[in-house]
Amino acid sequence: MKAILAVLLLAAAVLAAGPAPAARYAAVVIDAETGAVLHGERSTARRYPASLTKMMTVYLLFERLRSGKYKLSTRMKVPRRATLQPPSRLGLKQGSTITVREAIRALVVKSANDVATTVAYFIAGSERKFAKVMNRKAQQLGMHRTSFRNASGLWHSKQWTTARDMAQLARALIRNFPQYYDYFSLKRFKFRGRTYRSHNRLLRRYSGADGLKTGYISKSGFNLAFSAVRKGRRLITIVMGGRTARSRDRHVAKLTDRIFARLKPRPAINDGGPVWAVQVGAVRDKAAARSLARVAVKKVGLPNGGAWGAWPKASRKGGKLYRARLVGYSKSDASRACRKLKQRRTDCFVVRHGTVPGAVPPPVPAPRIAASPPAASAPAAPPAPTAAKLPAMAAVPKLPPAVLVAAIGDYAVQVGVYANRKTARRQAQTAADLLRALPSGVYAGAWPMKASSGRKLYRARLAGFEEDAARQACADLRRKKLDCLVFLHRTGRRARA
Repeated sequence: MKAILAVLLLAAAVLAAGPAPAARYAAVVIDAETGAVLHGERSTARRYPASLTKMMTVYLLFERLRSGKYKLSTRMKVPRRATLQPPSRLGLKQGSTITVREAIRALVVKSANDVATTVAYFIAGSERKFAKVMNRKAQQLGMHRTSFRNASGLWHSKQWTTARDMAQLARALIRNFPQYYDYFSLKRFKFRGRTYRSHNRLLRRYSGADGLKTGYISKSGFNLAFSAVRKGRRLITIVMGGRTARSRDRHVAKLTDRIFARLKPRPAINDGGPVWAVQVGAVRDKAAARSLARVAVKKVGLPNGGAWGAWPKASRKGGKLYRARLVGYSKSDASRACRKLKQRRTDCFVVRHGTVPGAVPPPVPAPRIAASPPAASAPAAPPAPTAAKLPAMAAVPKLPPAVLVAAIGDYAVQVGVYANRKTARRQAQTAADLLRALPSGVYAGAWPMKASSGRKLYRARLAGFEEDAARQACADLRRKKLDCLVFLHRTGRRARA
């Protein structure tokens, strides 16, 4: 009798330690913008996270990059413990080094356990101390049913999470690190002469997919944290406990399709409707006009995607007048803003401004036109007005329908893929209008591509950035509610702009 009781107590202890292998499935779909749960099945039941754990490891690296503590070029020394980790791994040697940039790529694409351990030791000195850092961050993010014990997701009886908590982590990565999130869309990366391909096959197969992470250990089954954007909306889908990678992928795609089918499209930003402005003065001195606009914007703020500055106009008596305006309102919002300014003893009136232009467009080099003699470049316009800590904006003039070449940097910010070239061009121009200013040589355009089905599509991109500038531009666009990704864009890639 005592022996039977001991066996029963031992079984109960094992069951209490973690989720039962026979009940591994869990799923949730959330709206990335609002966090609303659109579908859930066992979404708060404890499950083993497997390599979804590495999303938190990457999150902590992103935090240190954002704070300036680390750089992408910072080198991390490989400890002995890292070399003892089981596959998947890069095969790092003890005492060698790996950069933060290489580590992020290896964690996302290869899901390398030796790299995860290297990161843990570099940040906290040991994996146990790093797990404490992970758990503190999990609590801050509202992941209250998650317990981490290592940086990689290798099995530990007390390392568990829920589908809902993993969705919360995925949403935090997208929301808090727009300048780095595109690492999760990588399909491959090269390390020391060898190319590694992503385990997330839906990146290549699912329309609108842009990340995140796969995971597998025998006790968890096949897990996937997945993000996709359609209809101007982003969904985050978490599925845990799949029997195979293929069946898991099919289930994630089917579940995400089902939720997208229920959603209404979100209206595009700046759809070409009238834009209104609040004018607070018109003077001959541009600096004085900017000063008037700066004072006004501190009193009432700006709408999402709005601009402030000095817009030039020819004076009837000769010369120029500079109109101090706050731009980007609807008519009713402009009226409310003007009333508020008047209450604060600032004269103003509401005026129709047309489409949203920048205060003064930045210089844009003359495009290279195929099969045409080179034209003389136009003189550069003066730089757009800007102000520290205030969201000023400058537009890029619409370029003629000509073949353009990205001639400066090798990176592009992509804001969508469309079946129609004009739609892609319009979305790229919208993105350009939303940014404060663009570096010289950056073009808005539509770059053709062929889908796996053979259908011709067009990528809406701003091309010609350096990498850091591209990441910052994408971060700015995300703050203005426009999804984007950063891609390597080889010099010489042609587009219709």
